[in-house]
Amino acid sequence: MLDRQFELVLAALREIGAATVLEVGGGHAQLAPRLAAEGFRVTVAASGEEALGRLEGAPVTTVVAPLGDLPFETGAFDAVICVRLLCHTEEWRDLLGELARVARCGLIVDYPIRSGWQRAAPLLFSWKRHIEKSTHSWTAFTHAEIEEACGHAGFVMKSRVGQFALPMVLHRVLKNVKWSVRMESAWRRWSHARGQAGPVIALAVPRNP
Repeated sequence: MLDRQFELVLAALREIGAATVLEVGGGHAQLAPRLAAEGFRVTVAASGEEALGRLEGAPVTTVVAPLGDLPFETGAFDAVICVRLLCHTEEWRDLLGELARVARCGLIVDYPIRSGWQRAAPLLFSWKRHIEKSTHSWTAFTHAEIEEACGHAGFVMKSRVGQFALPMVLHRVLKNVKWSVRMESAWRRWSHARGQAGPVIALAVPRNP
């Protein structure tokens, strides 16, 4: 299921012609090693050494620093990626602004949405927590909220694509990739047509490049 996330991020990076990439909060190792294998020069920033354990041996540069105060010059990277983090960050607007500061060509973020099937996700939180013992609560957003925050940082939304037609907790319960893929294929066209799919992978670019 994570292949779709990777494919969307990869497409966004190629769209803006990125070569250097910073992934903020990428200790989950879902993207950084695969992007490095595609030829990108990848740096991963995490708030603590313990968050980087899964990247041991990966061909990426790692940095430990406060994520809201990154130790990089303005525009230091072609692209900045941030997945699975905004929705768990209380001061997410400030974080988004800092990500945009160090992004020269594009900012790629993901976020859960408050619409359609995805509105059921918070109701299923206790179920998700029972399945994934380490899961945390999260905040869902409207597209307008993300666009406004990007605008304050001098970026405009270029594209956004929903990853999954159905809430991820349903796939966690199912535990069957084959059936999950079939369900997604059946629902995706309907949900995309109505803007229901989520979490969203969004690409924002500088207003004045």
